[in-house]
Amino acid sequence: MELEESYKKKTSEKMLERLVEESLDAFINERLKITARMDCFLKNFLMT
Repeated sequence: MELEESYKKKTSEKMLERLVEESLDAFINERLKITARMDCFLKNFLMT
């Protein structure tokens, strides 16, 4: 019984870790896209 509880806990911790990592990756990718857009906008703005 205790082994099963331990397994469930580890599994849920791993799932949580993966969820956090995926969320962080998505957040970072979104920030990079925004930064790239801003760079592009500023270059175009400064060229004119």
